[in-house]
Amino acid sequence: MNIIAFIPARQGSKSIPDKNIKELGGKPLLAWSIETAQKCELRTIVNSDNQEYLDIAKKYGAEVMIRPEDLAQDKTPMFSVLESEVFKIEPIPEFVLLLQPTTPFRSAKKIKIALSFLINNPEYDSLVMCERVPDKYSPEQVIINTPTGLRMANGLPIPQRITARQSHKEAWVPQGTYIFKTSNLKEGNLYGNK
Repeated sequence: MNIIAFIPARQGSKSIPDKNIKELGGKPLLAWSIETAQKCELRTIVNSDNQEYLDIAKKYGAEVMIRPEDLAQDKTPMFSVLESEVFKIEPIPEFVLLLQPTTPFRSAKKIKIALSFLINNPEYDSLVMCERVPDKYSPEQVIINTPTGLRMANGLPIPQRITARQSHKEAWVPQGTYIFKTSNLKEGNLYGNK
């Protein structure tokens, strides 16, 4: 199987400038994702609009791709980056492991299990690694301010708020690790149908 690890590392973070190369545990944040991909024995490609980022990626053993400026804007969807850049890779991969640098503490062992599962179950188009949202942060507990007043995030009025933790539905949030068939991109989405 032709599988690549693709690590997007745009320079222009507004919340934490240059977050992808900030030092964490003695190395740039970006390096953690590169090392995880290498532990999975995958061809690793870092895509960035910044030469310093690309130089760091090379130092840690990754291949690099320069991202066009029009794909390095604040509001550029990740799908647009993947749709443009993945098909420039030769040979075009069958699967992409997308590793966002802002999730540095991944388990290579879990990624290998996930890759194996997806490859051995061809009826699935993608796999997203998630973590469970703690009950106290359940979306069913969130209150938002709307033009018509305070409401629950799920649209219910506050009096219908569920307060018993045991009554909450389980909620999950992606943790920055996605595996998908490259063919999904041609169909207009990252996830496919299953």
